[in-house]
Amino acid sequence: MLLLLLLLLLLLLLLLLLLLLLLLLLLLLLLLLLLLLLLLLLLLLLLLVVLVLVLQLLLLLLLLLLVLLLLVQLLLLLLLLLLLLKLLLLLLLLLLLLLLLLLYYYYYYYYYYVLLLLLLLLLLLLLLLLLLLLLLLLLLLRLLLLLVLVLVLQLLLLLLLLLLLLLLLLLLLLLLLLLLYYYYYYYYYYYNYYYYYYYYF
Repeated sequence: MLLLLLLLLLLLLLLLLLLLLLLLLLLLLLLLLLLLLLLLLLLLLLLLVVLVLVLQLLLLLLLLLLVLLLLVQLLLLLLLLLLLLKLLLLLLLLLLLLLLLLLYYYYYYYYYYVLLLLLLLLLLLLLLLLLLLLLLLLLLLRLLLLLVLVLVLQLLLLLLLLLLLLLLLLLLLLLLLLLLYYYYYYYYYYYNYYYYYYYYF
């Protein structure tokens, strides 16, 4: 009877040991599944970050093209402004020369024509000055737009740098998780395998 009780106790102990082993195996499997899920989530996050980086690079290229177009427009406006200034100076010189000639030869006989010529000169000067002011205003607006685009470009570059840092951190975390997976799956498995093998045999 006593021997039977001992056998029963041994069987219960063995069952408990088996249950503990099963629980350990289940815990290990759960850990492996959690690691796999984390790896999948990290891979998805990496893909998302890479996609955002690609889109941001395309946006940066588009902004760079816009900045180049604005620079070309600014150069063209500056050239046009210089040409208008030269035209204004030449026109002023010609009209002043003509006015001096008229004043010198025909002042006493053609007084009203000289006044009309002076009025036309003033009107032309005002029109040219207005055109120059408009060109200067357009130039200033282009410069402001260029400055805004440069600021946006700087912000995008900063965001790109932050995304690259995030990508680096995610890659490091992925590497760490892969090492943990390797440790729990291969190292631990082979270690237990050889341990039980040498222990029992």
